[in-house]
Formats: sequence, structure tokens, C-alpha cells
Amino acid sequence: MEDSAKNRENWNVVLKSETASILKKWIEETNSKGKYDGRDALWLTQYENRYDKDSYRRDVFRKIARQAGLDLENRDLVPYSIRHSTATSMAEEEGLAVAGQQVRHKSKQSTQKYEHSSDTRQQDAVNSID
Repeated sequence: MEDSAKNRENWNVVLKSETASILKKWIEETNSKGKYDGRDALWLTQYENRYDKDSYRRDVFRKIARQAGLDLENRDLVPYSIRHSTATSMAEEEGLAVAGQQVRHKSKQSTQKYEHSSDTRQQDAVNSID
């Protein structure tokens, strides 16, 4: 899948300065943890293994979501949900080109799924008609 975010080109994405600061502190903290010695993993399980997609989703993401007070009942909330909502918001606020760069798409067609018409935008469009 050449247009997916998993492509190996353009791995630069923009983070809020607060997010970058937290990640920097975490990386500094991992330097003092023996289980990270010589490994490039950002997070390891208690058994010193990398998280796979299922264990991350079950053990980490859902725990964070519960701590944030998100209602998880009858919802399939996954890490992709953050990516999708971020890209959707960026597309609405800054345009598809900015959203596409942030999610590392090669083609505009891949990014178009993030373009939604919000109620506010629809109301603004109706109000602008003379």
C-alpha cells in the first residue's frame, strides 16, 4: 500500500511543544532503565518485549483512555481513532494538504477521507448565501 502512512518516506510529523517535551523526558528516563539498554524501542512491556498492536491496544491505549475519562462501552476506540480525528480536524482547520503531510500520505486521494463537513461549516455556508 504505497499511499499509506506506513511508507518509509517522510517520517517527519509535527508535534505540539508540550508533547515533544514529554517524549524527550521519557526518552531520558528510559536511559536509566536497564531493559532499554541498546534498544530503540520507545515502550516495552513489563516482560521487556515490544508491544504488538493487540497488546498495546488492550494494555496501554484502553488504560489511558479510561484514565482520561473516555466512555469505552460499546466503542471500538483504537489508536487510529486519534490519528483520524487529528487529521479530520487539521483538514477542516488548515486544509487537506496540511492534514496529508501530517499523516504522511503521498496522494491527495488518500487524505480525502479526512474531509468532512461539520455542522458549523454547513451553517456558515448556508448563512453566506445572499
